[in-house]
Amino acid sequence: DMSQDDTWERAWYLNEVEVARISEPWTGSDRGIFDYYVDNYGDPLPPGDYILALYVNGDLQQLGVFVIDDAEAADAVP
Repeated sequence: DMSQDDTWERAWYLNEVEVARISEPWTGSDRGIFDYYVDNYGDPLPPGDYILALYVNGDLQQLGVFVIDDAEAADAVP
């Protein structure tokens, strides 16, 4: 369970380089559910290998990995 006494942190990596780290008090439900979206100021995310690391009170809880292909390279594959 989560409470407002907990701190959660998101660390974003692009091609193995940390590009963002945000830490803040938990404001979601006590069940630990929270809607989250990525905003790149109206632009698409750049191609690359992404990792999202989620921490609660400094302890790693989950890793998410995804790849965004270069649109031109993806179109060239038969």
